[in-house]
Amino acid sequence: MPQLLIVDDEAGYREFLKKLFEAEGHRVETANDGRSALAKIKDKHCDLIVSDVRMPGISGLDVIDRLREAGDTTPVVIVTAFPQGDVVERARGLEVRLLSKPFDLETLRVAVDWAIRSNAPRRARLDWSP
Repeated sequence: MPQLLIVDDEAGYREFLKKLFEAEGHRVETANDGRSALAKIKDKHCDLIVSDVRMPGISGLDVIDRLREAGDTTPVVIVTAFPQGDVVERARGLEVRLLSKPFDLETLRVAVDWAIRSNAPRRARLDWSP
């Protein structure tokens, strides 16, 4: 059963996604910002991260930057209501899937399933500090 981390500063959206993926058989942790996401990733294995881009403090893309710099290859689906060029380019450079809000839930389900299946054999867990 895959372990997901949902990162979003909007509590209602975060809890909605948690319930959605738990109903589909995933184990789900949540974080309300980038700093708490980094702490949870350090302490616990996670098969996939679904994160908003814009959050107070550390953005979703900054979280992924830190993970990639540490050699962590956890697959990521980034969601944003603001898919401007710089966000799109940065997501592409980090090799993460970017979904523009609003999107339908089937699109998110497919992105999550594909990311988990495609990355499972090469996922490495490294020791790093947030």
